[in-house]
Amino acid sequence: MEIIGKGFKIKNRDIIGELDVDVKLKMTLEDLRILSRYLEGEFLNGMESMIMDLEEDDNQEDLLYYEKLKTILEDMTDGIYRGLVDTEKMIIGELKNHEIDEDEIIELMAEDEYDKERVENIYMAMNDLNREEKEAQDIFDRLDIYGKMILSKIKESGEDLYMPLVFKFFWFLYDSADRSGEVVFTENSLEELLDLDRDGLEVFLDQVSKITVKVGNQTGSLVEYFSFLNDSTMKVEYNLFAVNPRKYMVLDHEFKIGKVEDIEIKII
Repeated sequence: MEIIGKGFKIKNRDIIGELDVDVKLKMTLEDLRILSRYLEGEFLNGMESMIMDLEEDDNQEDLLYYEKLKTILEDMTDGIYRGLVDTEKMIIGELKNHEIDEDEIIELMAEDEYDKERVENIYMAMNDLNREEKEAQDIFDRLDIYGKMILSKIKESGEDLYMPLVFKFFWFLYDSADRSGEVVFTENSLEELLDLDRDGLEVFLDQVSKITVKVGNQTGSLVEYFSFLNDSTMKVEYNLFAVNPRKYMVLDHEFKIGKVEDIEIKII
């Protein structure tokens, strides 16, 4: 099939089916809770059971259809759950603004144990986020003008970065007595500093390794290399000029620090 119009051509109807559609739902919080619980529990469990039956029957046509349907419904379930959490987070935030204490908020928000566990986790996560944001602001206030500009531009460019962790890591390197651009963390100290397990730490360091910093006449990655030396020790190589240009300037007399406003950040 080929359809030709003014200025465009459609060769296959699949292109229509691949269009993104923004679907919005409007319902009460109670209805959203009921729907989310049903989809997460009975519905998807029933779908899984149906797929297992189709696998046993070797019904490939129906199996492909229901596997695709299950994937769609899982994505929809995740979206509905995120909407539920965002709504409850907004309500909790408003109640906290009115100085209602934690126990009263949880009692008000939770109709049963299922709700209670979720609301408690949301409340805890909000407190953790507030604490991390305050810590990040405290770190930012202690940086010199170059450190402030580098972190500000990383924040502007790094949509996928969790900035409270970036601030903690940046401050450790900035404030370190190290002048070699190499730090060895022992006894899992970096994991404890960032509150990450080993897998999470690797993902984080991969992300910050993609940050390229240009200061004056020097350009390089924030983190050049990292490796685990054993189960509890790791080495991180970084560019000192990318975190503390003024400290680096004392070590490298050919380094021209340049204007603070000329600092450039790119994230690959």
